[in-house]
Amino acid sequence: MEEFEGTVRMAGDAVALPAVLLVADDRLRVSTRRHEIGHWRLSDVSARVLEDACHVSVEGEELVVVVADPLRFAEAIGPRLSNPGDGSLRRHADRAGAAPVGGLLTQASKLARRLPGTGWALAASTAAGISLALWAPAILVGLVVLGALAGLLIGGFALLDPFVAVRLPDPATPALLIRAGTLALGVGLSLAILI
Repeated sequence: MEEFEGTVRMAGDAVALPAVLLVADDRLRVSTRRHEIGHWRLSDVSARVLEDACHVSVEGEELVVVVADPLRFAEAIGPRLSNPGDGSLRRHADRAGAAPVGGLLTQASKLARRLPGTGWALAASTAAGISLALWAPAILVGLVVLGALAGLLIGGFALLDPFVAVRLPDPATPALLIRAGTLALGVGLSLAILI
């Protein structure tokens, strides 16, 4: 669940209303402090980030949404930087100085740089993984499969229960945990066959 505060106006209209935009349960709810402006399924909503604001198209209308972080709002309701849809998210990120999102290793290295002291932790875990692969491959396979199952279990619970999803750390999402768990399970099974 993500909540944004800002203003909303119809495209071509000069009057903007202060609004609270709530993204939860696959829905976008837009309301003022007293009245609900509307609520829509996210599959019916599309967003483009332009110079002035985030333009949201829904039910044949275009809303101009001004929030503190329009890129984060557009990602919350629509495409991601890795799959930018019409490309407006990637162009906006490039102009803001952010590099486009690359592969899995690039994302992992960016995440590792944001966490304190992860350089040594990453080197130590890599060394531990290599030594386990050489001297105790069964333990390595067990740890990888156990981590994969934990990711799948937590991701599944978070997908079903929004209260669990809200408690996940910032870069983690239920879909990311399920994809990572599935990938790690495949890697663990491949290691079991190869080793």
